[in-house]
Amino acid sequence: MVYTNVPLALQLREDTAMVDISEGSKIAEFYKGQTLFITGASGFMGKVLLEKILYACPGVVRIYILVRPKRGKSPQTRLEEMAKLPLFHRVRKERPHAFEKVVLVNGDVTMEDLGLSSKDRTLLEKEVTVVFHGAATLRLEAILKDAVEMNLNGTWRMLQLCKKMSRLKVLVHLSTAFCHCDYEELEEKMYPCSVNPHDVMRCCQWMDPAMLESITPSTVRFTAWSQYPGLVLAHGNRRRKVKPGSF
Repeated sequence: MVYTNVPLALQLREDTAMVDISEGSKIAEFYKGQTLFITGASGFMGKVLLEKILYACPGVVRIYILVRPKRGKSPQTRLEEMAKLPLFHRVRKERPHAFEKVVLVNGDVTMEDLGLSSKDRTLLEKEVTVVFHGAATLRLEAILKDAVEMNLNGTWRMLQLCKKMSRLKVLVHLSTAFCHCDYEELEEKMYPCSVNPHDVMRCCQWMDPAMLESITPSTVRFTAWSQYPGLVLAHGNRRRKVKPGSF
């Protein structure tokens, strides 16, 4: 196949003949009337998720997206820049008003209370019905302390917020596939975690950096490995685990 200078993402979409599921879809039906909160929307999977929801689930009421404050750019400017990406071509063409449902919320999963203002936090607690938590560091060379701060502490802070969401139906936690670095073969099942994530989080507050780095060969796999069994499973039955990719 020979590609022209048309953006690769658009060509792949045409090649794979994506199906519009907005009509007669149980998924689209579920999202009618729902208010979403998404973290990690600026990443690859986050953008794909947002595009799919905007295009295939027109019944969504509102989509709140957590973004880090950026000096010199308003949330509206950042939203407009995202909407211009090639990925959102069909949304702009066929659902031109869809982005009116997207609201950027300033925050940071590495900060206490996710860095949310009291006003935004109260708004999310009252309105959100579905949460997609995908904010994480995927840098294999990241030092353990930084990975723990985002992948473990960040998930913990999100869980604390979700516990206060009065209308929450489901929390979807996006993570990585093949995060169990001590197994040579992995099956399609949830593996137990032999490490208490709270112990890891506490260790990162006082341990010497060199000692921390000797714990595991891959900080991303290690933190992803301990997220779900140790943190997410302990917070009720309104959660799902999704592993969209691998290393």
